[in-house]
Amino acid sequence: MQSIKHLMHLSRPIGQYLWRQIAVETRYRCMCTKDAIGKPRISFVESPPALDKVKVRHELQIDWDKEMELIEEEEEREHGRSVLAPVDDESKIYAEPVLRPTFNLAAYVQKSETLQQLMKLGVNLDRLDQTNAGKFIANLNFKLDVEPYILLLTKDIGVPIEKIGKFLTKNPNILKESLDDILVRINYLQLKRFTQDQITTIISRNPFWLNYSTHEIDERLGFFQKDFQLTGDEVRLLTVTYPRLITSSLRVIKDMSFTVREECCFEPDQVKEILLKCPKLWMMHRLDFMQHYDFVSHHMKIDNTHIAKDPYILASRLFRTKERHGFLKKIGRAQYNPKLELYVSLNEMCKGTDEEFATNIAKRPYEEYDRYLRTL
Repeated sequence: MQSIKHLMHLSRPIGQYLWRQIAVETRYRCMCTKDAIGKPRISFVESPPALDKVKVRHELQIDWDKEMELIEEEEEREHGRSVLAPVDDESKIYAEPVLRPTFNLAAYVQKSETLQQLMKLGVNLDRLDQTNAGKFIANLNFKLDVEPYILLLTKDIGVPIEKIGKFLTKNPNILKESLDDILVRINYLQLKRFTQDQITTIISRNPFWLNYSTHEIDERLGFFQKDFQLTGDEVRLLTVTYPRLITSSLRVIKDMSFTVREECCFEPDQVKEILLKCPKLWMMHRLDFMQHYDFVSHHMKIDNTHIAKDPYILASRLFRTKERHGFLKKIGRAQYNPKLELYVSLNEMCKGTDEEFATNIAKRPYEEYDRYLRTL
């Protein structure tokens, strides 16, 4: 043990001497290698190979002029000109505008004739921002890509010019449809014996109608005619009265028909009568419809025959029906049988303002009805 401590004591100055030599002779490098029998051996070399490589790598130089020439050549191949090249005519800067992602179209109104003309027509650009059509519209040429559609809608179809702005706001994708396809869809309605006024009403009330092919429209009209046993005139009446129903989801319509027939127990002729008088009932949510039907049928004591003749009450707001029925019941005028005195029409009861209801239906001052509403 004593001999080991002696050797460690002697080795300390030797190690200090070696590191001093390394510090002084900076051209030498210390390397740890192994001898023939595998024992570690420390040696000093002037230029290790690995360090020589690092030195050479650091000595590489970049020719920036040549690199910029390569960048300009690549831009000229892709864009036709280098972005660093001087511009002779400043108007060329806006010749091919590139739209950057934005939350609204307001940034491009001053530079886009198309957006300016659409605003004059009454198009709501804020609504277009909420759809994916904003960038598409901004890149259109008004004369070539928009004006022909406006002429077709106003001259050939008969949509009033004052409604074009609202039409394009709701359905800007009409500008993606082929003009020939639109004419074919109009000709289809004419072949189905729709008058020009009826065609104008259909397109004005349902701007998305022209997005559907003639095959899709024909299948849907055939479905309504077969499922509800409608005649040709009744199909045309339904289409003109509520054209949105024709292009709605058939699954939703089938579910609603099941509710009316099976859950509410309306007869086939009653279902048909309700459809033709108030088709928007088929656009309601089934649960909302059932809640309203339950109140009218069980609380107001109205049978299905009467409901089929005045189905509009099912389409009104439930809270309003409850308020007005409650007031009529309080003053003793909740009488909905047309064969008895003091008859109150279900259709008229759910129309108009509260003041009109109090004066014309309840025959009471509006202040009395207002006080009743405050007690609820």
